[in-house]
Amino acid sequence: MPPKAPRRPKKPTEGPLGRVFGVRHHSPASSWHLRRVLAAVDPSAVLIEGPSDANGRLEPFVHGETRPPVALFSVPKGGSGAPVVYPYLAWSPEWVAARWGLENGRLVRFIDVPSSTLLAWLSEAKGSPRRDPLDAAAGVDGDDQETWWERGFEHLDDPEAFDGAMASLEEGLAGYESDAPEEVTATREAYMRRAIRAVIEEGHEPSKVLVVCGASHARALRWELPPMKDGDARRLPKVDAEPTWMPYSLARVAARADGAPAPGYQSLLWEGRLRGGSRTVASRFLSAVAGLLRAEGKVRSSAEVIEAVRLAEALAALSGASAPTLRDLLDAATACLGGGSREEVERFVRAVAVGDRVGSLPSVGHQTPLQADFAKQLDALDLTAWRRDGEPRPVQGVTGKPWLDLRPRAGVLSEEAALKDLRRSAFLHRTVHLRLGFAVPVESVRDQNTFKEAWRAGWSAECEVRLAERAEDGESVEAAARRALRRALAACHNVREAARLARQARECDLLDAAQEACDRVQALAVDEGSFASVADAVDELATLVRARDVRQTSVEPLRPLLTQLFLRASLLLPTASRCADDEATLGASLKALEKVERVAALEDLGADPSAVSRWDEALRQVALGDSSNASLSGVACAMLTARGKLPEALLDEALTRRLSPGTDAQQAAGYFEGLLSQNRDALLARPRLWDTLSGWIEALEPRAFLRALVPLRRAFAKLNRDELHRVQQVLAGVWSGVGETPEEDTAYTPEELASVGALLEGLVLEP
Repeated sequence: MPPKAPRRPKKPTEGPLGRVFGVRHHSPASSWHLRRVLAAVDPSAVLIEGPSDANGRLEPFVHGETRPPVALFSVPKGGSGAPVVYPYLAWSPEWVAARWGLENGRLVRFIDVPSSTLLAWLSEAKGSPRRDPLDAAAGVDGDDQETWWERGFEHLDDPEAFDGAMASLEEGLAGYESDAPEEVTATREAYMRRAIRAVIEEGHEPSKVLVVCGASHARALRWELPPMKDGDARRLPKVDAEPTWMPYSLARVAARADGAPAPGYQSLLWEGRLRGGSRTVASRFLSAVAGLLRAEGKVRSSAEVIEAVRLAEALAALSGASAPTLRDLLDAATACLGGGSREEVERFVRAVAVGDRVGSLPSVGHQTPLQADFAKQLDALDLTAWRRDGEPRPVQGVTGKPWLDLRPRAGVLSEEAALKDLRRSAFLHRTVHLRLGFAVPVESVRDQNTFKEAWRAGWSAECEVRLAERAEDGESVEAAARRALRRALAACHNVREAARLARQARECDLLDAAQEACDRVQALAVDEGSFASVADAVDELATLVRARDVRQTSVEPLRPLLTQLFLRASLLLPTASRCADDEATLGASLKALEKVERVAALEDLGADPSAVSRWDEALRQVALGDSSNASLSGVACAMLTARGKLPEALLDEALTRRLSPGTDAQQAAGYFEGLLSQNRDALLARPRLWDTLSGWIEALEPRAFLRALVPLRRAFAKLNRDELHRVQQVLAGVWSGVGETPEEDTAYTPEELASVGALLEGLVLEP
């Protein structure tokens, strides 16, 4: 005779669905008292407010390698929307309940709507409430929510007092109207009632079913309220998504609207309870603040810390609280450690209150498609060694040197081997746009050579968190980087940023995104009014053209852009030269001028020759115009002279006008400084220039000479020893009446050279 099936328990008709324990998420006190209830009830089933589609992924709760904070993470497949994240800390009630149930062999189940449904609601602008329901209750006391919670709940050790306070809170929240759409909250609660009833139908005694949920839902989980029907459950909106685990950090928990603003402080509260009391929390917290102050050279004594602890306890007593709150600790730190200045200590208090802990998960855990693709790319490019935790270190190229050689390798059997460093470069550039913190380019090497790239790379737990969070951008590193670039491109509003993104897209080997960026550059260039911005765009595109052979890409789409940018720069330069009044604007204009000229001087970079001619004409306007800034005028003269675009007669005319007795001494010296900053070899071979300079200096009044001295000294300080010797030779020839550049074997008396050297010595800044 077969055994009789266990008799189903008689179901109540009213009251709570099982033993409902309302909590505040991430509350150490809620978790502490939950442990007591777990021990007393000894439930056969532990049901938790959480995504029901994660019920097959509960192993990390009890895995020996799991270190909170961690989070359940769900994102639409294909990265087509924002994710939902369920963070868990070591003191989160959900974490405590799940661990207890799994370690004791009990049924553990999440009972809330699936994350795929929540994702669908979020896509329809539904879902999570915009503010915490506890805000309404906290507003009764006129206090901030965290301080109100601490004083009324967090420091309650007596079980009856805590249970009574939570019961009152649940009753007050039962009538609270959430900011979330009413149907969302009602649907979630009906779904949870359905899940609880299903567990009871499986044969669990209602009194042995422990339900852990937010306090705002506790009074809705009752027998007299109807559960969701099976048909309604099947018709819930869903998107294609699969929850997975990811490491998380205290900083990210603090940054979430539904998180805990001070998880580092909460960890001290939790550890204090585990050690038998919270009396040491204030001293440990304020000692940590003092330690951070000392680390920055702001010494604080032990006596000051003790006084701060006593003050915090006194403030708590004045408020009728059993222990100091975080606000009390901030006030005490301000008074005793900050000398009364909150700005002095607020940053350090926040650092301790938030904490810097990053969680970890077992490597066997499920990965998002993006994480899996990242690992696959590392393996294919032989970069897995840089995924080990540790300080960043140089990335070695295939040659074994601490830089990547982007040129195709000769003498190898496959294209993959020939282009490995180039593909490594594209991958590393993509990770930069994902903001993982994994790899950083070493710019100094890149600036010197177009086929060399140096990188430093290093992995950390924070990188893993960032990688998991980027899953919303795509299922592969390539797709995620492309989406990140497009997002940045949509947000940029000047030609400089658009050109930078075009270069970066090429470096990432994302040619479609690069073309979109070039189109954006073309559109923005029409109305761009900043000469410096246009010059930066020219420089960015020129960098791409220089690397055309190395990057194995065509530069034809860039030629019309360079032409357009040269024309725009030509239009803006004269105006910019007249507006460079302050040092900052002048410095930016000088750098911009040099960038455009550097590209114009290299004829193979793709700009239309007619556009370069227009640029030369704009330079002549600056070089010969009286309204242009003197330094910019001098630089323009030198640039045109270097390329043979300024006849000697025009240069002599400009020199005579700029270095005339009627010209302001400081402006004239600034002109000479600009002139001498470019192409010094050609200028050193022009005795006329030095004769004019000599005559101008000799004619200066003492006060005028003092005004001119600073720019003159800056100009001569740029000359090296050989150039200074040549200046001596030229001036000696001028002053002796030779009237032309002396030959190498021209001999001057020691007295003649000494007199010139003595005059130059006062103009040259010692290194």
